[in-house]
Amino acid sequence: MRGTACAYKIYKRGRYMGIYRASEIETLIGLPKARVNRYARERMKWQGMYQVVLAGEAKRT
Repeated sequence: MRGTACAYKIYKRGRYMGIYRASEIETLIGLPKARVNRYARERMKWQGMYQVVLAGEAKRT
């Protein structure tokens, strides 16, 4: 089992918003903190417009 990452890049409708931690993402977009890492690893979209990407993997699109 992989550990949780500490920094995530957020994209809203393809536009870069910034780098945030899981707790900040929960406040910013409403994605529960426990799901942030799974959404980032599986490259899923939250509410159809927010994409969470691991900060180190953002260049590998």
